[in-house]
Amino acid sequence: MITVIVIPARLQEPLRALTLEDDRLGVYQELVQGPIEALDLRNPPASFFVNEEAKLRGMELNERATTLAWAHNELMRGQDVIAGPAVLHGPVGPDGESTSAPAELIDLLLNARRFQVEVAPTLEGPFRLVVPEHGDWFDAYQHGLRLSGLSGPARHMRVVAAHA
Repeated sequence: MITVIVIPARLQEPLRALTLEDDRLGVYQELVQGPIEALDLRNPPASFFVNEEAKLRGMELNERATTLAWAHNELMRGQDVIAGPAVLHGPVGPDGESTSAPAELIDLLLNARRFQVEVAPTLEGPFRLVVPEHGDWFDAYQHGLRLSGLSGPARHMRVVAAHA
């Protein structure tokens, strides 16, 4: 069994954790409403399954999945967008199977209530905290991406749960 996060394209629909008993292609195709394409994330290692025909079929832009993809893989920033529903899971296992979404992303996206952005000149850090706190993870990620898109020392960003 693995746990994935389903990210609907419509902003009004909440993200949801889903426990899958098997790792069959048909399950993912049903969740993304068509043939799947995998997109890798780097920090932390994870992947999205998305509908590879979503843009051709005129499916709605998935701003939340696009924002996460751009934040967790700098090579994707500004290069493409995700349309239609997306399924976030962990990195591919040794036998080509999907694994559970990283626990840190499950906790951040589904359980945290306050968020902070941290920026650094390199992925190794040192990361420094940016104020203000955000009440929504999507807002925090968008703020971080705006900061990392500026020239200067804050080239890398991450979103963390704010501690009371």
